[in-house]
Amino acid sequence: MKNKIRLFSLFCLLLPACSPSKGSYLDPDKEYQLFRNGDLFLTDFESASYQDVTSVVSMEKLLPELELGVSVNIFHSSPTCTTCKEFESTFVSFLKETYLDVVFWESSDVLFQANRSKFIEYFGEENIETSLDYPFMRATPTWYYASKESGCKIANWGGANRKTLKTNFFSRGSITNLYKFSSIKALKKGLEKNPNALVFYYDPSLVENAKSFTQLYAHAKASNRDTYLVDLSRVKEKEKENVSTYFGDNWLIWGEERILSSEIEAKGQSLYASYYRD
Repeated sequence: MKNKIRLFSLFCLLLPACSPSKGSYLDPDKEYQLFRNGDLFLTDFESASYQDVTSVVSMEKLLPELELGVSVNIFHSSPTCTTCKEFESTFVSFLKETYLDVVFWESSDVLFQANRSKFIEYFGEENIETSLDYPFMRATPTWYYASKESGCKIANWGGANRKTLKTNFFSRGSITNLYKFSSIKALKKGLEKNPNALVFYYDPSLVENAKSFTQLYAHAKASNRDTYLVDLSRVKEKEKENVSTYFGDNWLIWGEERILSSEIEAKGQSLYASYYRD
């Protein structure tokens, strides 16, 4: 029996699907269905900081996504917070295990107050969970989930240990197998892990693209199959040419199959039905 267990463990180590954990944290019944971060395929977690494993995304860029009905999660920290520094290693190890996509807002950032104000304006104070100890984005560290449907709730209070963090976070959060990428280099690394992943050109600011994503998302968020999104809102200017070269006029790529943006309405649903049928 012990030999069988050892063989299974070795087999798992050889499979890309075993790292990060796939499906372990996927629960379609949870309120918040969250993305993974494909850029983490390029990360050295051993010496990583908050900034190395998160994405700094403004509220302005989050708005088009929230309007599509997706969930986001935002971690609020401060460079002068002792508890934040102590919690950093636990936070990094959690992301190493899950590849969770986390938006990082630091109180010292020049845009922090503007982001906080826009957030409150969008959700309304009545739809934002707070407590006496944790007024909204005043205390650190604090972690929030948010979606248009469910509003904003606290995902984790303070510098919890690993066990408490998981209990808090997964009380209402689920991590899907939709990965966001900000570069073609990171995407190609992800495709080394799973060459059969469905790849989508993702620009929620484009009406037609947003419509196509909504159709894809309905299938993808409850699936154990990987979906790779190159997120144009996160692609830096110098990387846009690489993205354009990779996709051309295609919005969907699955192995050798490519679907043009002009054909996605007619062909997309059929591809989704084929890819996510398992």
